[in-house]
Amino acid sequence: MKTVVVGDLHGKYNIVEEILTWDYNVVFVGDYLDSFTHKAVEQLHTLDLILDSVIKSNGRVKALLGNHEIAYLNPRMACSGNSTAVQIGILHRDMSPLLTHLWLHDDILITHAGVSQHLLTSSKLSLTEYLDAGDFNQIGYSRGGRNTIGGLYWCDWWEEFVPVAGTRQIVGHTAFRPVNADKGIVTNDDNYNIDCLDKIPQVLVIDEEGEISYETLEDIDGY
Repeated sequence: MKTVVVGDLHGKYNIVEEILTWDYNVVFVGDYLDSFTHKAVEQLHTLDLILDSVIKSNGRVKALLGNHEIAYLNPRMACSGNSTAVQIGILHRDMSPLLTHLWLHDDILITHAGVSQHLLTSSKLSLTEYLDAGDFNQIGYSRGGRNTIGGLYWCDWWEEFVPVAGTRQIVGHTAFRPVNADKGIVTNDDNYNIDCLDKIPQVLVIDEEGEISYETLEDIDGY
């Protein structure tokens, strides 16, 4: 079965409703919450749809944590768009058991923001050692943090991401610069940034042989 990988949603529940009708495996890469255009109730509805699908899909749907979900679990990591109404709503929802840090699809590493070779070099870790350690909260200077390079939740595609040899990665997290705003998904070698839904409603599809293509979502009410 093909697998569709969906970028940062930030309250776009209509996209979730559409994707869940597809006869595909699904991976959502995080950032379901926080938005300057979608109301708190829409953000929480987006999260509810995803959590419910993880529970009921018998493994067909996977959902990752993004930094905007982490922010509600750890207030020291608050993000732009953080909402008191969403924070209150989170009190009645248990995200932690259902959202995961990463997903490996054969040789493809799917995470929220990606793992940069710069981070591995500076920390003197291999990719496997970094993933096994489970400490992904590094926030780089480019995102207002105190680390040189952002970690798996915070790596900035334009400023920090450098491919890791021998590993294909699919990430979200970093919205596109104006020069790329009309291009949908962008690439760096065999790595893919799919945080394009604010501009281009495009998702990534992995077929049974590991080949990658893109699908553009059309005629979604309220997009």
